[in-house]
Amino acid sequence: MRGNRRVMEKIVGLVIAIAFVCLAAPGNAQEIVTDEMLASADITKGKTTFLRCRACHTLAEGDRDRVGPNLWGLFDSEVGFREEFKYSQALQDADFTWTPDKLNGWLAKPKDFLPNNKMAFVGLNREQDRINLIVYLMEQTKAADDVTSQTDETGDSGSESDEGQSENMPAESTEGDDGETSETGSDESESAEQ
Repeated sequence: MRGNRRVMEKIVGLVIAIAFVCLAAPGNAQEIVTDEMLASADITKGKTTFLRCRACHTLAEGDRDRVGPNLWGLFDSEVGFREEFKYSQALQDADFTWTPDKLNGWLAKPKDFLPNNKMAFVGLNREQDRINLIVYLMEQTKAADDVTSQTDETGDSGSESDEGQSENMPAESTEGDDGETSETGSDESESAEQ
């Protein structure tokens, strides 16, 4: 009888440990990005975080796509919106609009957010790193004023469409001109499929 109790205690302990790990996993990142979270962002740290992304993405209007698409006009754009960019089938089949909330989930762990996408980036574990990056992207792609004004009007964090923005979106790994495919397992080159 005493042996069964110890086995049960170990099983309960294991179940609690597994539940804790699952709840703390990046794929379970908070999806709601609040105005307070955006206001607390450190744009300088976001710029530093973007250094991991720039091998695959550009930000300025009119810049060329790389392994991943140019991100100008990302916010409030349909997923896979850049007609000239070759997205994975997963992104072509997806049906949502890029908002700070969606990007937060994507940046946490792209493979969990949208299975079968080709982006090599594994994700950013720390939510504050993701928020810093999101605000930096908003600033660099001229979405910050649009999202802020929409938040003021709707109480939402930028889910309304802005007609003045270009159509850009997260990227995925694709073959380059030299026929090589970019694939890395590190945190630094993984945001290509946005």
